Amino acid sequence: MPNGKTAGVRCMQLSPDNRCLIYDKPEKPVVCSNLRPLEEMCGQTSKEALAYLEFLEQCTAPSFFSEESHFSAQGKLREVSQLMNALIS
Repeated sequence: MPNGKTAGVRCMQLSPDNRCLIYDKPEKPVVCSNLRPLEEMCGQTSKEALAYLEFLEQCTAPSFFSEESHFSAQGKLREVSQLMNALIS
């Protein structure tokens, strides 16, 4: 994905069982190489891990703190937290 991956779009480098197809290749993006998963990121199940990734994508979306937003930053964080909890349940 030469221009990066859009939030919510599955990475084209993932195998059907969610393994990185370019893990040990030089073309692996720097952002992927720098990602250091923590226990809370991985969760206990793949569903929890995907929910956490969705949470990160929501928090890092360009419009997350935009002035045009109808929500305060605190409201956005609450909204994302509720989304994450819903995905895990």
